[in-house]
Amino acid sequence: MAVMDRGAMEIVLVVEEGRLLGTITDGDIRRALLGSATLESRTGDVMNRHFSAAELSTPLEGILQLMLARSIKQIPVVDPRGRVLGLYLLQDLVETRPARPNWAVVMAGGRGRRLEPLTQSTPKPMLNVGDQPLLHHIIDQLVGYGFRHLFIALHYLGDQIEDYFGDGGRFGCSIRYLREDHPLGTAGALSLLPETPHDPLLVVNGDLVTDINYSALLDFHKQQEHDATLCVREFQYRVPYGVVALDRTRVIGIEEKPLHRFHISAGISVLNPAVLSHLSTGGPVQMPDLLETARRAGLCVGAFPVQEYWLDMGQMEDYLKVRQQFPVRNDE
Repeated sequence: MAVMDRGAMEIVLVVEEGRLLGTITDGDIRRALLGSATLESRTGDVMNRHFSAAELSTPLEGILQLMLARSIKQIPVVDPRGRVLGLYLLQDLVETRPARPNWAVVMAGGRGRRLEPLTQSTPKPMLNVGDQPLLHHIIDQLVGYGFRHLFIALHYLGDQIEDYFGDGGRFGCSIRYLREDHPLGTAGALSLLPETPHDPLLVVNGDLVTDINYSALLDFHKQQEHDATLCVREFQYRVPYGVVALDRTRVIGIEEKPLHRFHISAGISVLNPAVLSHLSTGGPVQMPDLLETARRAGLCVGAFPVQEYWLDMGQMEDYLKVRQQFPVRNDE
């Protein structure tokens, strides 16, 4: 604890003859003390032996993506023998990444009824994933990818979100709020933007857990010359019965438990300013309806396949799955 305090990097590296054996964060110590550990316990009883590390040859972009994907703030650098060469800090990598001109909007006004009773007093985006609210992870990811001008659409228990994030200063960005007097759907809050953006606008649902590469998404949007790019995810569904094809009363085919594949919306879009001109104001608007209106008006609407980890935290079983994959660390 004294070493951690002197280092002021919120982490201690445990080494033996230069080789990294484990890491210790404030959260590791607190969890141990809540268990059977005391201040006299040995370091080996407290440290995390399943740490993330990188080699010196790993590109900084890869290091940053790993941090953002795993929601960690420090990654030790080791040689092939596991000897410590250095330490990457998330704050340093984020600060060296140039800011993007693009605005990002996070839709966080939903009620989250399918997650009741958890959402009776807490908005869905503020449910904890690991040590932090899901929305905290989303904001950290966006900032890590260079977004500095963020908007959060609010409705249900929006004061909790605004109180937590404030003006965004402590997250390394500027955050403004789009306050919905009544639910406006997955796109309607875009009509509350103070002005039309000059660059493609990123829109993200506030209930997503994903490792998507936002740089790759924006590059794809530009290269394909899309007016709008909708992120899609392959969804598979196996019918649990034999499916019978009929021609009136005649059986013309039987397929046992067929597997169907679909592309579903992944809740992330990039919109050129021209798309926003097709947005009606005042009433609720869903993103699929806005994109279909733009498509019928002659604008190019494309798709970006999400291959990375992705989960819509809309149902209780999904939330419990996320909680298992993001254990509490209390790294802060």
